[in-house]
Amino acid sequence: MALDSKKYEKFYSTSGSDADKIDANKLAKIKDLWDKDVASGRNVIMLDDPHIGPLLYQLQQMQDELDEIRRHIVNDVVGQQGAAGPQGPAGNNGAKGDKGDTGNAGARGSTGSTGPAGPAQTDPTKLDGTKLPTSSKGLPTGTFWNDKGIVRIA
Repeated sequence: MALDSKKYEKFYSTSGSDADKIDANKLAKIKDLWDKDVASGRNVIMLDDPHIGPLLYQLQQMQDELDEIRRHIVNDVVGQQGAAGPQGPAGNNGAKGDKGDTGNAGARGSTGSTGPAGPAQTDPTKLDGTKLPTSSKGLPTGTFWNDKGIVRIA
């Protein structure tokens, strides 16, 4: 779903040369007044004003919403970066050389013997899933495979 165009205009600008640019001294004075209101608790008393109070209430609601959006983006969308996944399979090889693809294939060598199995790994912290296949395609039932960092059983 596409993001709609914004429906607001800035109250003032802090840069540029447009007519809505606020003077740095005026902005500093307003910020100083706000800091003094917060320090004295007057910002809470302003909620009692029948005209300013509802506006301040809505501004706080918007600030809470923005804080929640920021929390969601930082924790749920961006989150911590995990380890890099395994490298994917190599791409297709290029075409064979001149007449190289017309020759006979050589004889296949004999299969060597299988060595003895090593000791069973019992410490789960030492298991390494990066050497597992990255697809269950063609694996026999009961075989482990690595699905983007999650070990699964075919």
